[in-house]
Amino acid sequence: ILDRRKDQLSDDYSKSFYIPEASVIFQQPGLSGWGARYVLEGNVPDMMQLREVLDDRDPMFVRAGNSLLKHELNHIAVVNYRRYSGGFTGNWWEFSTIAHLTDNKIIPKTEFFAVDSNIEPYGYMMPAGSSLCSFTNVGGYRSLRVSVDDNLSLPDINGSCKIGIDYNRIRSPYYFNSLDIIDADRMSLKASVLSDIISHTHIEVDWNGSYNVGRYRSGADPTRLYSSNLSVKVNVNNIGKKGFFQARYLNMRNRNLVQHTRITDSMFNVYAGYRLKKNFEISLTAYDIFASQSSHSQTATENYTRLTFNENYGRYFSFNLKKTFNRVRSSRDAEGFNYGQFFKNIDK
Repeated sequence: ILDRRKDQLSDDYSKSFYIPEASVIFQQPGLSGWGARYVLEGNVPDMMQLREVLDDRDPMFVRAGNSLLKHELNHIAVVNYRRYSGGFTGNWWEFSTIAHLTDNKIIPKTEFFAVDSNIEPYGYMMPAGSSLCSFTNVGGYRSLRVSVDDNLSLPDINGSCKIGIDYNRIRSPYYFNSLDIIDADRMSLKASVLSDIISHTHIEVDWNGSYNVGRYRSGADPTRLYSSNLSVKVNVNNIGKKGFFQARYLNMRNRNLVQHTRITDSMFNVYAGYRLKKNFEISLTAYDIFASQSSHSQTATENYTRLTFNENYGRYFSFNLKKTFNRVRSSRDAEGFNYGQFFKNIDK
């Protein structure tokens, strides 16, 4: 089909869209206070979504555009409140809620053919077991997100702590042979701690966990996935004046509560070295020291759970020599930037 339609692929194609846009913003003056924002914006379909040319390079998964697509129209309303204490270096917390409604949302439209079928207007015979993926406009997409974030200074450890909780509810149309509606809920919690309590040492600990649920109005099997991620980073400088050490540990856990499967992935990396001169460095890299990195992972969307397989190199070590051959000098190095002299040079 592609070969017989090369003339159509190379022909000029144009379509005009007239999209209204508007925004209204309110913000109380000062560091603390209420804020609100409303945005009306549109998204136009791209050319591949508009052009009705069959792509049958994979005869079991044929793609086509839809020239009748309309532009999306998004209504976004935001209300937030932020409270500071102690100025820029003090504690703060913030509450935010975001409502999102989309008219004429563009979604994939997949049709499965159990037997050989002729599709019009293309005059193309779809083999049994194949799928045709196109696009269509639907209404009814909306989402509501509520989040609370808190930042605390921790002078006892010369650091800070951030805590956040987030809830997101999504109503998303989905088309596979017929239109269906998915109600998805996502609850997430995150926390991080930063500290410089040890001289020349910076420590970061980040953790986040989420629980995702997707339910189909048609009664199809739901999706339920729990995931968590832990990251620990340690940076040490000025070891023997010119030495440095960097280490990072990652741990990721995924649990599919419908299929009763679990995936655990962890990795420990080290990068250490010594700066012999300002522009010369010798270092050692150790990647995945415990050879524990997994080759697959799970992620959840509104309407499915994706299982991804990745190629990884396993554990390896490398010895590195680094030399910097150029260095840009400027008036900023010693006295700061001289704006008066800069503009005088421009006038000349």
